[in-house]
Amino acid sequence: MRKLFLKGVLLLSAAIIFNSCEKNDTSLDGAGSTLVKINHGGPDPILIPLDVNPAQEEIAVLDVRRDVQNSGALNSPATITITNTQVYLDSFNAHNGTAYQLLPADAFTITAASGVAVSGDTWTINLAPGEFAREVAIQLDKTKMDLSKQYGFGFQIASTSQGTIAKDNGEALVNVLIKNKYDGVYGLTITTVGWGAYGISDGPTLEFPSDIGLGTTGESSVDLFIYEFGTHLQPAFTDVPAATQFGAATPEFVFNASDQLITVRNTTPDDGRGRAFQLAPLTGSNYFDPATKTIYAYYIMKQNGRPNQFITAIFTYKGPR
Repeated sequence: MRKLFLKGVLLLSAAIIFNSCEKNDTSLDGAGSTLVKINHGGPDPILIPLDVNPAQEEIAVLDVRRDVQNSGALNSPATITITNTQVYLDSFNAHNGTAYQLLPADAFTITAASGVAVSGDTWTINLAPGEFAREVAIQLDKTKMDLSKQYGFGFQIASTSQGTIAKDNGEALVNVLIKNKYDGVYGLTITTVGWGAYGISDGPTLEFPSDIGLGTTGESSVDLFIYEFGTHLQPAFTDVPAATQFGAATPEFVFNASDQLITVRNTTPDDGRGRAFQLAPLTGSNYFDPATKTIYAYYIMKQNGRPNQFITAIFTYKGPR
């Protein structure tokens, strides 16, 4: 699943936070050896959605940290080398059906304040005694980005002069992309029909109590985020009614050049229940209205052994994320 909205990147002139408050952390875990990691790294891509303007923008793309066992270890210097390669992106693409490619070299420069030495595909960071974290920022030229492509940094910690590389977050795919026109914060009214026998609201049109974020995942696609729950799951109501969500069901909405909603797909792998989405065959029901920035979606959630769950969702634009 994608890491969206905050999951860890400070946009120095945008509204996404790279968890900079953690800089007050002592970074002492009290036991074990020093661990070197990419903050918020792991198997899920970290998305950095940006507005088209300004054309030039400074953003942080990497946060390298060392968790040390005591103050003595922190007072030692450390040299950390990180690779940024298409090989890593190709491996990720092969396993996930994506098409990430390295951001063009002429589209960015590493800021001098980041203190990073670059040689080919290797970035070297020297942590001074007492320094446990380093954010790496770039100056991005958005005019050099092709909106039809998936760009990413394929970071892997290759070596460290101190401690060991963290197993779970020694690598990170950081996806830099421009927000599309569907991106924003929305209100949601929703009607579900078909699962009344399973305690799900069956017929009434209800207003969801939480704002919904629709976040850019590609040139013309967005996925959904429930701010109240902090998840990307499909929202719904119980028959009480009370707001709820469906596990293993994370919808992504794909539009065509005419603003027609052409696909709703589940981005979560099947957990055995066979939960999947498809558009419902109702003419004129699936589209984005650019005048009001309202999205009308009529689709089906399927599950093994159950009837179709029909979902009518109207997303009413409230503002940018």
